[in-house]
Amino acid sequence: MILPLGSAHFPRRSRNERLTLLKGYASDQEEARRFYVDQLGLEVAEDRLLGDYRWLLVRMPDNEEVSLNLETARTDEEKLSWAANRPGSRSSALAPITACGIMPS
Repeated sequence: MILPLGSAHFPRRSRNERLTLLKGYASDQEEARRFYVDQLGLEVAEDRLLGDYRWLLVRMPDNEEVSLNLETARTDEEKLSWAANRPGSRSSALAPITACGIMPS
């Protein structure tokens, strides 16, 4: 069943409302969560187990429009992406967030 936009299940949003979801890869989701939350000051927006998949979103405390989905790197390409941007330096950790013009305090 396909529901049209603007239905009770999918309320129509104004042109000014936006939601941005960025994806970042990590070798260990829990380690990445601790880094983004404990060291960078982000907050956990969602953390759910969906079968064997963990849906983990973090975001800036004062911005509900932009979230970072912390995924476990599984493929070689994802692992290379993680290796190039792994936690350790503030600039590499913030790359997905600063790309949207958001800077943590």
